[in-house]
Amino acid sequence: MNGALHTIGLLPKSGKAGVSVPGLVPVSASEKLVRVDEQAALLQALGIGDIDYIFFRRFSDQRSSQVAAYVIDNSDERFNHEQLAEIHKKLWLNGSAPLLYVGWETRVDILSCARGPDFWQDTGTSRYQPAEQIEVAAQVSSALLQKQQRFSAFRLSDGSFWDNPENSHFADAEKAAHRRLINAVVETDQELDGKANPLLRRLLLLTVLIKYLDDRGVFPANWFAQFHRGATTFFDILQQGSPDELRELLGRLERKFNGDAFALPEDVQQLTTKSLRSFADLVEAKTLRSQRYLWEQFSFRYLPVEVLSHLYQRFAQSGVGAVFTPPFVAGLMLDYAMPYASLTGHERILDPTCGSGVFLVGAFRKLVHFWRSKNHWKQPDVPTLKAILKKSIFGVELQEEAAHLTIFNLALAICDALQPNVIWKDLRFEK
Repeated sequence: MNGALHTIGLLPKSGKAGVSVPGLVPVSASEKLVRVDEQAALLQALGIGDIDYIFFRRFSDQRSSQVAAYVIDNSDERFNHEQLAEIHKKLWLNGSAPLLYVGWETRVDILSCARGPDFWQDTGTSRYQPAEQIEVAAQVSSALLQKQQRFSAFRLSDGSFWDNPENSHFADAEKAAHRRLINAVVETDQELDGKANPLLRRLLLLTVLIKYLDDRGVFPANWFAQFHRGATTFFDILQQGSPDELRELLGRLERKFNGDAFALPEDVQQLTTKSLRSFADLVEAKTLRSQRYLWEQFSFRYLPVEVLSHLYQRFAQSGVGAVFTPPFVAGLMLDYAMPYASLTGHERILDPTCGSGVFLVGAFRKLVHFWRSKNHWKQPDVPTLKAILKKSIFGVELQEEAAHLTIFNLALAICDALQPNVIWKDLRFEK
């Protein structure tokens, strides 16, 4: 099987056993045959599910490979259009790859995961909507040949795909999933006048954090019903519960995880039932395209945890003298400072002006990936993650708000490395 994918170099022609395409790695590839940086991406794709291959753009220097595209070989039509639309939605939410190639027997579909949601419909269901299609024809015309070359593996591998103005519509950072979510929450904060109402801003950020944990399946069944009869989500507490029930819920989480992530400001006693309902109505009514509720559209199960870090960072940027490094810049610098080939697992990293912790979080993730590569890629447990953090990660920051942000982001990085049941059962932070 490989259908039409071989026409653009994303799979070898049928019958050519043992022939590989440089940069194309099966998601099921043996961990012994894959580079550490690429194995981390493969594990992420396995967690999402349904992906057959990742096409990596590789570099001649020490930079980590970039995920150029996900590839699904659907030449056996194991997925129908409805199923592919749901897969596209998951990949759009995750944002790890800008492109998805779906190969059929006689065509290749190219879908964008880096612009607005092509799959959303007014009915609330998802539709299969490729951005481009390449049909395989018995007679290859010059137009078809140009199209095949435009979307070929070669164009992905050398980065020239994105240099072509014809391909500019495949990406729109302002409409991509992560930016849309962050902008929507920031707009809600503005409507709440969060700068003048720190209690409401804090409650908004807690709403996002608890939804992240809930969508990942961290909370046991019927946990929210302990605080308000019939509640199944945090939104039910906001819409139907009392301020005392909300405080009890957050207090329980604060005691369980032994951290300040769920603490409310001292003026929490000012929260009334009326103000809680007004907050819930405003947050719940926030929509995209004025259709379905924002919170229903965005499953945090597939959104990377970095989105929460960026969101918290956005609200901390008003600090005097605060300077925050974009994550892609931090990633590039870490590739040169900590190339996987040079890691030993005994590194000690100090950021003397750590800000929101983007360098420290990136360094921690690299060390966790390195530990997994030396331990048959098994999931680290809580003591292992804490040991890496204590032994290797150090930071200095004058601004108290930014320092708290670093602590929060490192706590999220620990959560992201654990299975949901382990987070609930074993995780306790140290103050």
